[in-house]
Amino acid sequence: MSVEKGELHLSNDKLIQLGYLIKQNRMKNNMSMEALAQYVGISKGYMSEIESGKKRMKKYTIKKIFSELSMQYDIEETTYLDMENLLFLLYETIINGDKENSDSIIKKIKEKARVYTESLGFVDYCLSCLVYSVLYKEEENGITEILDHLSNCEGTLDRRRLAIYYDCVGLKSMNENNMISAKKNFIKALEQAPGIDILGVIYYHYCLFNLTSNNLFGAYIYSEQAYRYFREDCNHYGQQLIVMQQGVINVRFCRYKEAEKIFLGLIKGLEKYKIKNNYVYILDMLSWCYFKKKDYLKCISTVNKALENDSTSEFILFYKLFSYWKLKKYDICLKEIKSARERLPANGFHKFYLNAIYCGIINDIGECISNFEKCYRYVSRLRQHELMEFIGKLLVYEFVGINDINKRNYYLNELVKLKSTCY
Repeated sequence: MSVEKGELHLSNDKLIQLGYLIKQNRMKNNMSMEALAQYVGISKGYMSEIESGKKRMKKYTIKKIFSELSMQYDIEETTYLDMENLLFLLYETIINGDKENSDSIIKKIKEKARVYTESLGFVDYCLSCLVYSVLYKEEENGITEILDHLSNCEGTLDRRRLAIYYDCVGLKSMNENNMISAKKNFIKALEQAPGIDILGVIYYHYCLFNLTSNNLFGAYIYSEQAYRYFREDCNHYGQQLIVMQQGVINVRFCRYKEAEKIFLGLIKGLEKYKIKNNYVYILDMLSWCYFKKKDYLKCISTVNKALENDSTSEFILFYKLFSYWKLKKYDICLKEIKSARERLPANGFHKFYLNAIYCGIINDIGECISNFEKCYRYVSRLRQHELMEFIGKLLVYEFVGINDINKRNYYLNELVKLKSTCY
């Protein structure tokens, strides 16, 4: 990319960061892209390229943009990213699945933190470390001390910072399976969030909480709320996440046609924009949808497409093998099991279900039941409700229910608890 006279000498990653920052402040000021472009004297398309980090700007252009949005900017040193802006920029890049830029921003935050002596600057540094740690599930050194510091200065934070703090603590609690603490903190985050630009993100996280807690009605309500805050095109990461959860909720409500339509629409959009984020996961969800509606041939076809992109996916292979079993194509199923055993490590969930299906085919029912029970315990620890329900019903109605009344009653009670679970 050539640099013309009078243009800012910024690297490509800084251009992207600057674009994020402009967009964030424009939305905070409730200004449309068209209105800002008109004020600056450029086209809407040009402004769109600036916000996506694809266009270099002349110094007078950036001055006009920053002036209109009341943003501070040192034209000589290009120090347009203060600690507060870095914090919200980090949140935005993580939500958009942009880990490369997130890593760059967290590095800059840590560099700036060394010279920060102001209390608020250190608060933003602490919040940034918490955001990075929780949303990427990568525990930062000293995160306990950071949480203690934020807890001590909780009363001095503004609503925006408080919303981020409570949201992250809620996610951290959910990751640690402390659902009572998670619910308490998500509610606190929502209390702080009205009118704040991260409200859609918090709605999305609370939707996930309700889905994990098996509260389908709550998950549906908050997925609808979150969807309003994201652009309606498939190349936006936040919108993908929300629509995916709406598809999952429809499958859980047994509305398979609606779910199929959602997942196929997402796949079409991802293929159109050549986006790899969540592609295999959405195919996984679509295969699960076909599996639940007993369309086993479409399920197998979808799984094959997913495995072309990720041959190590352990959960999705389960649907394929069981589809062959249900179709009574035992020879093909045994070949697939042999291939999977050679390809996948001999541990975890896939080890148990491969053994279970193999034993079912050769009519070793005792070992088949034993391995399905191991599958059930494994997915219980991961809170995989859909697989828990499927394996539980399989054990009750096709295997142990026939010969073992005690085990049958145990899994029937498990299914009742699973259905009624709601924190």
